[in-house]
Amino acid sequence: PYDLDFYQGQYFLTDTTEGCIKVFSTEGKLVLTIGSKGLGPGELSEPYCMAINEESGILYCYDGSRRISCFSTGGKFLKILKTSLSIWDMEFCGNDLIATAYNEATNSLLVTFNKEGNIQKFFGHRFDESINKLSPRYQMVLYGNASLDVYKDKIYVFYERLPFIQVYTKQGELIRTIDINIK
Repeated sequence: PYDLDFYQGQYFLTDTTEGCIKVFSTEGKLVLTIGSKGLGPGELSEPYCMAINEESGILYCYDGSRRISCFSTGGKFLKILKTSLSIWDMEFCGNDLIATAYNEATNSLLVTFNKEGNIQKFFGHRFDESINKLSPRYQMVLYGNASLDVYKDKIYVFYERLPFIQVYTKQGELIRTIDINIK
């Protein structure tokens, strides 16, 4: 399992081995399996990250195959959103889906999708000069592996291989970069 979401009293957990999302009760009982392994509609290759829109109850799951599969939280397959981006993590901020997706062409680290799956904007630029001197491949590894959290309309980004947390407004404006100095 790579990702966990809690929605309406249930735990939603990605299962990359079986290519599905498993839903558990708060007591740990499996109550539902969403999707199955594969590349067709309603199938998931290796479900890595997901986010649930609290307002619509739609679950969005990125499975490493350059697409986001959408399901109802009851397990019904709804649609596929195709993307050219490689996504590391996703969270909702209101109705906007925010994703970590290093994009060399736009020099950005994050992207906002609307509920139809269209890119609204790229934001979050490469910020460390020593890393910016490395080859694009290494920059992608260092900047691309980032986790998101959304709290009180602010977007928090933690770079898993860098000692930084960045805080953005929901409009994508950088509030601050925090050096967390992990040793």
